[in-house]
This record gives sequence, structure tokens and C-alpha cells, in this order.
Amino acid sequence: MAQKDYYEILGVSRDATEKEIKSAYRQLAMKYHPDRTDDPDAEEKFKEISEAYAVLSDPEKRRQYDMLGRAGLGDINWEDLIRNINFDDIFEGMGGIFSHLFRGRGVRVVRGRDVQYNIEMTLEQAYRGLDTTINIPVYEKCDECNGTGAAGESSQEVCGACNGRGQMIREHATPMGKVVAASTCNVCGGRGYIIVTPCMKCNGIGRVSRTRSVDVKIPAGVDSGYGVKLRGMGEMVDAPGGCVAEPGDLYIVVKVRDHEIFQRDGENLYCNVPVIFTTAILGGDISIPLVNGGEKVFNIPPYTQSGTTFRLKGFGMPVAGSNDFGDLYITIDITIPMKMTPKQLEMIQALDTELNPRSCDDDEIAFEEIEKDMLLGGDNHG
Repeated sequence: MAQKDYYEILGVSRDATEKEIKSAYRQLAMKYHPDRTDDPDAEEKFKEISEAYAVLSDPEKRRQYDMLGRAGLGDINWEDLIRNINFDDIFEGMGGIFSHLFRGRGVRVVRGRDVQYNIEMTLEQAYRGLDTTINIPVYEKCDECNGTGAAGESSQEVCGACNGRGQMIREHATPMGKVVAASTCNVCGGRGYIIVTPCMKCNGIGRVSRTRSVDVKIPAGVDSGYGVKLRGMGEMVDAPGGCVAEPGDLYIVVKVRDHEIFQRDGENLYCNVPVIFTTAILGGDISIPLVNGGEKVFNIPPYTQSGTTFRLKGFGMPVAGSNDFGDLYITIDITIPMKMTPKQLEMIQALDTELNPRSCDDDEIAFEEIEKDMLLGGDNHG
């Protein structure tokens, strides 16, 4: 593999641009990755094109290769070459496919921490959907030291314990033969190098705390517990030698606040509507509040009883991911005026007498007491 021409491996000319090299590698990587083909030579071919891309995508390594060939790169193995490749950039928009494909193929993926952000919405916002920008605190790679934790290249030395590989290789003789075990180097912590002078910005950690602004689109019709997953928007960690760093994911979890008028059950809404007793008896138009801020005129039939429920089809919440809507169920709550004029009371008394005949003298005494009480605004009838 070392004797082959990197330009020929990627199928590009020697004056190919960075964009052309990236595009060529992307196509070949998707074609030859062992998890995507049954070709028995795919794994070797994949390593070959990855090595070629690692060299030609790095301006300094490419210059050395153009001048001296593979010998100009020195003693660098395949894992060392691919360690600094930004695969998230290469496979942008493909849902982190590189990290998924590499698992179990000899390159260990070190994944950052997932981050959860809780966002509260009003019922009206849930009805319309919400486009918003959130600010989340995360740890990201230090841009001062590029995640190395060292103040500069001269501030780090190759780890003598693992020879820069980040792993300790141990061989054990067993009755079944020789067993080779690899473990993270306990001297350099898997970095492959020792920090002599730590980076002043991150204090040698390689990561810094930042506030990241993220645009979030919440679709209409969501309910509490709905989650939005943004792949690769979580925290990044420093990958030890021989590993590939992969950022965690960001989970947006929605909570819809309770509403003062409407109760929700899935895509359906429920509310109580106060109706004066005369309208309930005679029937007529009533005004129904809607969650979108408007109102709907609804005609109730005569003799509507308190507690009667009506369904307004299609006036509930949007059904997420479709053009359908739930229903609005209104329950009639018959109300009685808190105060009436003497004339109104006479009319009520006349109606009561006709509907419920009883002793006239008792009715007149009772009515006089009620009338006196209503006029005085007190409670004189016990």
C-alpha cells in the first residue's frame, strides 16, 4: 500500500483542489467501507483511501509527499494519519455515518456527553409550532491548542511509555497460544504525548466551556415529552491515541404548560363555556374561545342542560406530522345573574308560579323578602 500513488488511489490529478480531494474520498469511502459491501478486499481498500486522504488533505503532509513521496512522511502508521481527519465535516448531513460505520472495525470511537435542554411552551405555541434559538453551555475543543492541551507543538513530547500510540500492548503466553491485550496508556492517558507546558486557555484539558446558540424548530401539535434530537450538537471529548472523537447529541425536550381555559388530551381540547340560563332555555348563539386566539359562534338548541357537551370537529390541536386536527369539546356551564332588577324578579316570579304552582300567600311573602334583599344587597332572608 505504501508504494502506491495517493493521487491514483483517490482518482484525482496532482493539482486537485481540497474540495475535489474531499469529494473523491467521500465517494470512495461510501463505496468501499466494509460494512457497506461484501467485497473481501474492502477493508484493505478502505484503509488505503483513508491514508491517501489523510495525507493529501493536510497541506504540510501533501507538500512533503509531493517532494519525497511516502518516505517524506516518516514513520507514521495508519491510525496516526487518520486521527486528525475531521470526519464530521466530510460526512456532513449524513447523520454521523462515519462514526456509525467505524464501530467494531479496529478504530475505537470516543463519544462525547449527550446534552439535554428542556424548553417550555404555551399551548398556543404548541398549536402554531415554534422556531426559536436556545443557548446551551457545552464543552468544546479548545481552539487555542486545537484540543491537544499543550501550549504548542514544542510543549508536548511523544510518550515514551507507549511510543505515541496511546495504548500499552501486552503479550501473554497461554496454553492456547500467545494473547495480545491492549489498554489505554496510564502515563499519557491515551493521548500519545506528554504535555510539557499546558495551554493557558484550557489549562491543559483540551476543552473549554462555551455557550452555543442553536436554532430549534418545534413542529405544530407537539405535547409534553416530545423530543428533538440534534445529532453531533452535544459535547466533544479529547480522543486518546488511536481513537476517533465523536461529539454527543443534543436532546431538546418539550414541556407544554397548563392552560387557564383549555384542558388537553392528545389532539383533543376540552373547555367549559358559561351560558346564561335564559339562552340555555331558549337556545341561541354563544361565543366559543379558540386556542388560536379567535372565537367561533355556536348555536345551542333550546332546553340545553348544564353539563351538556358538544363537539366542534377540527377545532382541536394539530396532529403532529399531518394536516389533521383534533376536536374541541365544550361543556355547557349554566350561570345565574348575581343581581336582578325588581321587574326582572317579577318576571321570574311569574314564571316560577306558572311552572311550580303553590300557595300564593307564601310566594308573595317569599318574593317580598327576596326583592328587599336584592335591593339592599344583603342577606336578610336567612
